[in-house]
Amino acid sequence: MQQLDSSARTVKAPVMPRLYQRLTSLLVRPIVALPLLTLLALALRLYRLDYRDYFDDEVITTFVARQPLADIYRNVMANDSHPPFYHMLLHVWRAGFGESLTALRLFSVVTSTACVPLVYRLGCLLTSRSAALVAAALMAIAPFQIYHGQQARMYPLLALIVLLTSLAFVRAWRDGSWWRWLLFGLCVAAGLHTHIYFPLSLLALDLWSIYESFARRRFDKARWTGLIAAQALAAVLFLPFLPTLFGTIHSVVQSFWIQSTQPFDWVIDLISVANNALLTSLPDFAMPPWYIIASYLAAIAALLPALIYSIREARRNSAERGAWMLLHLMIWTPLLGATAISLAIKPILLDRSLIGISSALYVLLAWMFVRFWKRRLVQIVALAFVVSCLASNLLTFPAAHVQDDLVRMADYLAREARPGDAIAYADWQSFDTAALTHPQQPDVYVLPFPDDPTAQTYWHRRMEAMRWRSPRMVASVPEFGPRYQRIWLAFSLYTYGLDYHKQVNQGWLEQHGRRVDRIEFPRAVLFLYEMTR
Repeated sequence: MQQLDSSARTVKAPVMPRLYQRLTSLLVRPIVALPLLTLLALALRLYRLDYRDYFDDEVITTFVARQPLADIYRNVMANDSHPPFYHMLLHVWRAGFGESLTALRLFSVVTSTACVPLVYRLGCLLTSRSAALVAAALMAIAPFQIYHGQQARMYPLLALIVLLTSLAFVRAWRDGSWWRWLLFGLCVAAGLHTHIYFPLSLLALDLWSIYESFARRRFDKARWTGLIAAQALAAVLFLPFLPTLFGTIHSVVQSFWIQSTQPFDWVIDLISVANNALLTSLPDFAMPPWYIIASYLAAIAALLPALIYSIREARRNSAERGAWMLLHLMIWTPLLGATAISLAIKPILLDRSLIGISSALYVLLAWMFVRFWKRRLVQIVALAFVVSCLASNLLTFPAAHVQDDLVRMADYLAREARPGDAIAYADWQSFDTAALTHPQQPDVYVLPFPDDPTAQTYWHRRMEAMRWRSPRMVASVPEFGPRYQRIWLAFSLYTYGLDYHKQVNQGWLEQHGRRVDRIEFPRAVLFLYEMTR
């Protein structure tokens, strides 16, 4: 027995399992894991950053960022339908990094990457460190974040500011320090100047404040004074921009390209924010039906239990109820608010504008994955969800470089148009792209839509902001057509009032000339007419 005992004491544990345990315990420590996740997020957002040409709205970004800061604040909505803060920041960024497409996109890469440590911080305040790390991991690999984090638009900045505002609010509500409420007010002002969806995220925080006061049956005067004062400060800071915003809202209501919203479109948008399953169904990607179904099912399989479990846990544990409620309000208020506006007033529901709900959504999912990890079903759901995210990321990057159709059309016209030809664009996306890629192209016109009496004024302001050569180039084909022997007419997927343009502008060309060529692009078509005298 002594020999047996002695030999048992001298047996050494295997080296590899010991090293594995030490390595895994080291990697799950926040001080190690969080920097690694942040670097992973940065690498994923930098990967093939130039894999495609301009997204259509990136052309707008480039023109607006070129203007002086004061002009951006005054005139941004002559070109864009969003407030000016993103463009002002990008103007400063452009001064240091240049205005190449990659340089402009780098700003979105940085802001999107910064969301990873911030969502960890939000998770720590509301849940646990382990759940916060999982939430940071989801933010790092989220295909919706990566897809928009590689575009020169304001959506990653909106996600960042919603996160900063939420963090400032939670800390101010708990501590009540005046400087925390000041920070919250400044974050609110920045959000109002970034995107028209931000007030919906702010409303979620206000609704939670009302809920918390009723749940505790106690109206804390100091907290409510700070909350109201902070938002009053933000309103005062936003006041100078209000007239411009009202003008934009009017123009958006008059004509906007978003399709009519159905009552349950928010479901698709929620899934899109979760794992970008919507990407697999877009024409550019042409995925098989089984894969589209699998990506949607993976998101539904994760979202549905998370929502159910969170409601159950909130009912069981009163200490956690406030945190669960805050996460739900941060998700549902923008979703249902935008849906209600779309159904009652004018369609505004877009998945990319809902990017602000992503932080709360990932924290909610992470909390469920961690709390119920020992259940085999949760393990399977979590694995399927992560695999769907990784697969969507792979699909984002095609094998070959993707050229924008409007860029291709502008390049084609630059090669094929003869001196003295006229080029007529029927929509501002095509015109903007041509003006950016070939600014010296002569005899370029844009066709106004006459039902809007402010169209001429709008185009004059727009061309002035773009530093275009002459506002006289805003004219219909019957006005300038008699001066030319050949006229190119360009329609695209974005042409507003297509029936009118076919009847008035193309009808005049059919009457006074003959069509000699038709060139088709996936999202655009180009006609060439020779005039008959």
